[in-house]
Amino acid sequence: MEAQDLVDRADRAVIVRGMLDSTDAGGAHVSTELYSAMFSYHNDATVFALFNDNNHSTSVILSNSDDPKMGRVMVWNDGDAPQISTMDKSKIMGAAEMKDIANAPDFVGKRKPPEFTWRELESVFGSDPALHEFMRGRKSNHHPRDEDKLLDWVCRILSMIAGSLISITWRA
Repeated sequence: MEAQDLVDRADRAVIVRGMLDSTDAGGAHVSTELYSAMFSYHNDATVFALFNDNNHSTSVILSNSDDPKMGRVMVWNDGDAPQISTMDKSKIMGAAEMKDIANAPDFVGKRKPPEFTWRELESVFGSDPALHEFMRGRKSNHHPRDEDKLLDWVCRILSMIAGSLISITWRA
């Protein structure tokens, strides 16, 4: 994996590229190049993210709404029409996987990302010295205190998107 970041006051951006080797259903070796990028404006008030693999992409915009318990979500896959919805932040934080969120937009489209979870990604790379250096000693906390759960909904939803490399670099 290769990662770059930019931090400017309350704004930050991170770009992560990685090559994931796996085997397909027939046992053949498959190599997939993954790209995840995120730009956060004003402490995650609005976040733009892009995920790409196999020459297909998913773009996501997440923002707060007038109701602090609800978040606005816009997703579009390649050139398809955007999907716009309002989602309950507590249901996002209570979900282990995207499929656990009722009526979630399609965050995959035509992409064919390898199957792995953010927990598996952190298990493999979480102790890597280069990642610790990149994170400047900070580690993502995917188990926030109850009073912080509604604030961390953006991190959780971006981490659950199939093929996302964002979870391990969130606090950079």
